Amino acid sequence: MKRSIFSSILAIFYCVISSAQVQELLHLSSYQTDMEDAAETVAYSSFKKRAYFTSSSDNSLSILDISNPVTPVLVQKIDLSPYGAGPNSVAVFESLVAVAVEAEVKQDNGMVVFFDTDGTFLTSVVCGALPDMLTFTPDGTKVLVANEGEPNDAYTNDPEGSISIIDISQGVATASTTTINFEVFNNKKAALQNKGVRIFGNSNTATVAQDLEPEFITVTPDGSRAYVNCQENNALVVIDLSTNEILDILPLGYKNHLLGTPSVTSYVLNQEIEDWPVLGTPVYDNGQPEVLLGGFSGLYYDASESTDSEMVFYTVPDRGPNDSTISKSETTPPAPQNLRPFKLPDYQGRIVKFTINTSTGEVSLAPDILLFRKDGQTPITGKGNIPGFDEVPVTYTDS
Repeated sequence: MKRSIFSSILAIFYCVISSAQVQELLHLSSYQTDMEDAAETVAYSSFKKRAYFTSSSDNSLSILDISNPVTPVLVQKIDLSPYGAGPNSVAVFESLVAVAVEAEVKQDNGMVVFFDTDGTFLTSVVCGALPDMLTFTPDGTKVLVANEGEPNDAYTNDPEGSISIIDISQGVATASTTTINFEVFNNKKAALQNKGVRIFGNSNTATVAQDLEPEFITVTPDGSRAYVNCQENNALVVIDLSTNEILDILPLGYKNHLLGTPSVTSYVLNQEIEDWPVLGTPVYDNGQPEVLLGGFSGLYYDASESTDSEMVFYTVPDRGPNDSTISKSETTPPAPQNLRPFKLPDYQGRIVKFTINTSTGEVSLAPDILLFRKDGQTPITGKGNIPGFDEVPVTYTDS
């Protein structure tokens, strides 16, 4: 079987944007390798206008000139057999090309091989077992390598998964490597499993360090953190690149596709409820419009009270009908704290219960649940109650 190179770089497209802002990709050209297991990973140099792709079938790195994208031209094919059994990833930053190459025995440590963009060998650096993917940090001072550490089929050799951080800030000739493994999490296996991280290798006898298999890395734009995907473990590893330490191992959760396609139904309460309860009428400036119940903040669904046809919710209105804060420096005489005017000074805090009929969309309000202090008699208001800290509650009056 012949395999063409299909990627956004080597199967070359151009983009057309219509007046309706619809983007359309049109094929320009392709480069044919005439091999299976070829052109597996691709990187692009915008400076040289060249594509660099790896092929495991013949253990090579190929350089393709696409300065004229209509007619890609092979510049060079580099034999990678002196460095290992086969390449898994390639990345480019300015004048540097980095290639991850696994060892002849896949469970042994692999290599990262550096070339310039013309294909000249620069140096090679040992990394962890089965380097599966690599990437440069945004500033080009580091290369991060996901070392998958796969076991052999018999599970008699199960190397630890790891992340190698290669410092090339002083140039690749003096590159130094820090490899991070997961040994510090070996005594947290049960906790990670309970959290949702999938650790199961060798009939669940593998350690955390053995079973975690890093496969892909992305770096934040400021270069401060790296996020490492461990696919088989359904987990994401967070690394602080200033200290080269693991901050956390996060589970990615599960989705039950047997439940079918979800749907969303919106209920707009202001449209469904015609007559909102009146909370009160401000009396300043010869009277103001009635203040209606509203300003809901937060929502709780009560499954125990709900049925197939009715959903029951609880919500809390805001602290009460109030106005914007007035700075203490704008008052005469100056106030000890900022002022918060309340339109209804006697407003009492409450919980609102409402029910939605899922068949008709009708929304019904239950009587408000008024809130009291511990004594059962003193109403809870939205006003501040910590002197010297909270805003001072005030009430508008006629001038």
